[in-house]
Amino acid sequence: MDIKELKKEKTNQDDNEIILNKYRHHPLIKDLNLTDKELKEYLGVIAHIIKKKESYETSNHNNAFFYTQLIRNIHGKLEVISVPNEKTYEWLNIRNHYLIRNFPDSHLKILMNHESIGKISVSKKNVLDEYRKILNNPNKARGIYVYGKVGVGKTYTSIALANEFAKRNFNVAFVNCAEIGYKLKLGFDLPNSVNDEIVDKMKESDVLFLDDIGAEDEKIWFYNNYLLITLNYRMDRNKLTFFTSNLNIESFYKKLSNLMHKSFNAERLIERIKALTHNQEIEITGSNQRY
Repeated sequence: MDIKELKKEKTNQDDNEIILNKYRHHPLIKDLNLTDKELKEYLGVIAHIIKKKESYETSNHNNAFFYTQLIRNIHGKLEVISVPNEKTYEWLNIRNHYLIRNFPDSHLKILMNHESIGKISVSKKNVLDEYRKILNNPNKARGIYVYGKVGVGKTYTSIALANEFAKRNFNVAFVNCAEIGYKLKLGFDLPNSVNDEIVDKMKESDVLFLDDIGAEDEKIWFYNNYLLITLNYRMDRNKLTFFTSNLNIESFYKKLSNLMHKSFNAERLIERIKALTHNQEIEITGSNQRY
């Protein structure tokens, strides 16, 4: 080997050592105390980890994802695992704090910020302002009955509030009344424990959202056997309960009265709604935003 080749080999060795030292002391892996053999063996993985981490830190964080991490397991061996980044961890935390959730995973990213809510009407701003007051002091707050025409944003804004509660580690039940009524009906032919479990989650959740109340199939059994029991339980324990509806409370009362004139006093249900909300009723106005 001539002198030029020796110098070239020496240069390559020096460059490799510089690269190894760069990675050896990188904050993401320095606590692993890697041997030279381990460092060389996992060099490609380490380079990938560092590149992805740097890419994440300079991105706008819009997309939640898992990133690769190198750890030393309980046996002292190196292991490559996937762990959630901060955004994904937040998303998983929100999802895990729902006892019942009648909306898709894609809506878990909706929060009470400008990025989620966007431009809003005056009436929707009033609702969001009240929601923020409740978030600031949930232990002394009462729920709200929000109503308005189809598509004005009642469900969307209530999902934003529900996610904020879940983000703060409250156990939340977000119930679409028509959907839960259908599930309860299916449970008639199953062991009682199936429906009992659903109702128990509605009763015991820290925060309950009853979405689109009054739009479900007009079934007396739903109001008599499930909804009244749930609201009565929550009223006695001062549990936060929110409502959205196409009907204001007076119109909902008339609907219940027509439906239940022989078998049920509609006033009992309405009284519990008013007690749980301190009679706070807010309308969201505007055009249908779904199309």
